[in-house]
Amino acid sequence: MVCVVIVLGMKIRRYLSEELKCRIVAGISAFKQEKCDYMILSGGKTSVEYQLTEAQAMKEYAISKGIDENQIILEERAMSTLGNAFFSYKIIKNIKDVDKILVITSSYHIERSKFIFRKFFSPTYSISFDYYCEWAGNTDLENKKINDIKKFFEKLNKNEELSEEKITNEDIEIYERYR
Repeated sequence: MVCVVIVLGMKIRRYLSEELKCRIVAGISAFKQEKCDYMILSGGKTSVEYQLTEAQAMKEYAISKGIDENQIILEERAMSTLGNAFFSYKIIKNIKDVDKILVITSSYHIERSKFIFRKFFSPTYSISFDYYCEWAGNTDLENKKINDIKKFFEKLNKNEELSEEKITNEDIEIYERYR
């Protein structure tokens, strides 16, 4: 059986923020404690000030902390939590025998992450949010983002297939709205 840790990125300005480092460290802790096989680092190019994608920057940091490069998978298309979930799901579908998925983010971001990830991963996969970076965020902003994403899913027809194009467009819209 295969265990996968997914670390969610966040916008990088000129350098990795302490919060993003905290997420990576929480991901490394989960990876080691749970004896996981792979670490997906999820995040696209969200900054003109920084050359690398969020995933590439997280990879450099994770390797500097002792994670084997061969166990790291980069997801470099996501611009928001919606993209993190969708594009990570596409990666996981291609890994055989995944039975444990641990999603790592900041504490204030867990509820939105749970809502979105369960839309893509449940009931096929069991996911856990037990490991996280303890970080205080903007509660009002986070609540607004949760409401926005709920509205996005409510707008969809019950039988509507979530195409890559639809997700990518919404992912970019969310990024633009809150950057």
